[in-house]
Amino acid sequence: MFWWNFHNRMCIGYNVVALMAEINSFWLHSRKLLHMLKFDFTDTFYRAVCMINLVTFFFCRGWSLMKITVGMYYNKDLVPPTYYYCLCASMFVINSICPVLFWRLFKNDVLRNILGKYKKREKGMANGDKNMNIKHS
Repeated sequence: MFWWNFHNRMCIGYNVVALMAEINSFWLHSRKLLHMLKFDFTDTFYRAVCMINLVTFFFCRGWSLMKITVGMYYNKDLVPPTYYYCLCASMFVINSICPVLFWRLFKNDVLRNILGKYKKREKGMANGDKNMNIKHS
């Protein structure tokens, strides 16, 4: 679709908005590199990269997909029908994948720490109870 837009000199603004996803890709890949470098999930730098990743994901992917989808609805008569149907199919796939990816990131980066702290506290309490039942001879 990018090539088609540039070749026919149409919808250039939508291409620019769609390329905003690449801003988020930088942070997404940075997060993965930190995993490969075995950074601890509780490390401050790792946490900062994860939060920036989630914020840029929301704005650079979510907002841009919304703008493109709304623009497709209002400007469908400005493009050829075949192009429009191809764009609808690709946007359907992307709009389906994006929330799933966001949920996986949110679950792994935010909920892991929240639930991890809760489970640690619960595990510590359980260990304390077990220690109480041990008889010393």
